[in-house]
Amino acid sequence: MATSAMDTIKWKTRIDATVTDIKEVEAFINWQLSIYKENGWKGFNLWESFIDDFESFTKDILNDLGKDRLKKIRDYLRENRVYVRKEARKSIADGLLVAIHEPTPSKWPTNDPADGPTDNPTDDPTDDPTDDPTNDPTPPLPLLSTTPVQATPTPTATQAIDQLALQGSFGREITNLAKLYTDKVKYSSE
Repeated sequence: MATSAMDTIKWKTRIDATVTDIKEVEAFINWQLSIYKENGWKGFNLWESFIDDFESFTKDILNDLGKDRLKKIRDYLRENRVYVRKEARKSIADGLLVAIHEPTPSKWPTNDPADGPTDNPTDDPTDDPTDDPTNDPTPPLPLLSTTPVQATPTPTATQAIDQLALQGSFGREITNLAKLYTDKVKYSSE
């Protein structure tokens, strides 16, 4: 379906997908993806435009688009550093809706490395606050000496080890007492 100039003028002020014919919604999506590609938006800029452009979309509307079109949207977002959940046997529409309605862009989870954001020299961290290497709260690791150190136990270290051994033997007893101490026993007059 060719996109007319009249449609694109109307769409510049967004689309209300809840009252629009599905064919027009499909044309809007194609046009919107072409705008994203043309502007080269990635990361935060793409996420910001996406949530603004797709805020009127519901699960039913997304499902009416079909899985191939939903995959196209999801994969385009993921390829351009916008996290959208991608799991087997999970609804693509649900993943897109989460991305649309999140108040801030989702950080890329460490257990989802496929297609994840990168911090390489060609990456622009200013376009995505969740991908900013200078905003890493992890402190650098201290440098460790490689020279061997002779360890001699001090009296306080020996006392601490003895104390830990003593506490370790009571752990099982404390667990058993906790199991016996129920609300019935707690509030009875026994």
